[in-house]
Amino acid sequence: GFNFRRSVPVWPLKEGGRVVERVVHGSLLGNNGETVRRMALAGVGLARMGDYHVRADLADGRLVEVLGDVIERDEEEIHAVFLGGPRMPERVRVFLDFVVPRMQQFLNG
Repeated sequence: GFNFRRSVPVWPLKEGGRVVERVVHGSLLGNNGETVRRMALAGVGLARMGDYHVRADLADGRLVEVLGDVIERDEEEIHAVFLGGPRMPERVRVFLDFVVPRMQQFLNG
């Protein structure tokens, strides 16, 4: 699953040549990408989310990017973790060999 760093609704906005973190206020708050995407599609309000969540919606015109020149883009790290030991289990290596190139392709569009 995914665990997002952003637990406080802070948006990094470009102001006067620097990035300022601004707390945003709204009547709804979502912590799940698909939920936030559906709220945006329903016209509930603005959503700040990863490109991979809304790439098709943007391409098809269902959503429109706003504030793209004002919001500082950030990156989320993805980690694969397992219970450590002297060697990585073969099944973990096989899974990573399978999933890593697919995730790279998916995230890079």
